[in-house]
Parts: sequence; structure tokens; C-alpha cells
Amino acid sequence: MNEKDFFELLHSRRSTRKFKDKKLSKEQIVKIIQAGITAPSSLNKQPWNFVVVQDREKKKKLREIYTNARRRQNLYEQDTVFVEYATPIVLVCENENNDFLYSCAMAVQNMNLAAVAMGLASLQAVAATTFEEDRKAISELFDIPKDKFVMLLLFFGYAGEKPVPKPKKSVDEVVRWE
Repeated sequence: MNEKDFFELLHSRRSTRKFKDKKLSKEQIVKIIQAGITAPSSLNKQPWNFVVVQDREKKKKLREIYTNARRRQNLYEQDTVFVEYATPIVLVCENENNDFLYSCAMAVQNMNLAAVAMGLASLQAVAATTFEEDRKAISELFDIPKDKFVMLLLFFGYAGEKPVPKPKKSVDEVVRWE
């Protein structure tokens, strides 16, 4: 990949909240997760685990957890049907250690970029993992051990919309040269 293609890939990634009701293949899901696990990790601990949600009933329950979490946080109203249409992946981190969380975040970025490269859409959502009660509900739904940390939800699938790019700060706004 040349420099131009790389930056085009970076700039084309968008968070999608409307997905087509079309399943991804197991091969596509594995490819996305493989991209995630190639991320660097602190001390090569590779602190990530992934729960791929395919069961329709569990998707409905996950949608309910996500919707209720958003309401409790007074976030804007959102049509959360995408939770059932996309392929949700629960990112589970070894614990809340910052080194592990940073490592897991790098895995997320790799997975998002892999989805773009594959012509797919993605969304990472923290609303349902912000509070302990919601993380606990997700852990119980998917039998995640109590000593593991539910970091965030990822959604992958076929885009049902083309999101408009949101403004980004300029380099001058975020860098101080010394």
C-alpha cells in the first residue's frame, strides 16, 4: 500500500449507525478479528478477547441494554435497530489496566480500518459500557468472567447509509511545537 492509499483509507472511515440486514460471512468476521489481533500491545500481553454475537435473541437483548444505557445517559434518541442488523462484537479486555486498555484500543482501530478496506461499515460504541451495571448485564448475557473488563461494543456490516464526514480539528489546533 502506498502513502496515498493509506491516508485515503484513514480519511474514508466513518461511524455508521445504519446497517443492512445482511449477515457477514464467518471468513469476513475472522479477517476483521485477525486485523485486531495484529495490533501492538503493551509487553505483548495481547489482552483482548472477542465475543461475536450471532444469536438473534441475544442481539435483541443487547439492543435493549444498549438502548436503555443511552436513555440513562440522556443521549440523543437513536434508532438502535442496527444492533440487530450488524454483527456485534463485544471487546473484552483482561482488566482496566491502562496499558491493556490502550492495547485494546489499538486493536479496535485495526479492526475498523480492516472493515473499510473490505468495503464494510463499522461503529464502536461505549454507551453500553460506560457504567458498571451495563457492563455487568453484558457480561451476564455472554457469560464473560467477572475478572474481565467489557470495554466496548463493535458493530460491523454492510452500510445502510453513507455518513457525512464530521469536521476534524486542524493540526494547528491540537499541536504545540516546542
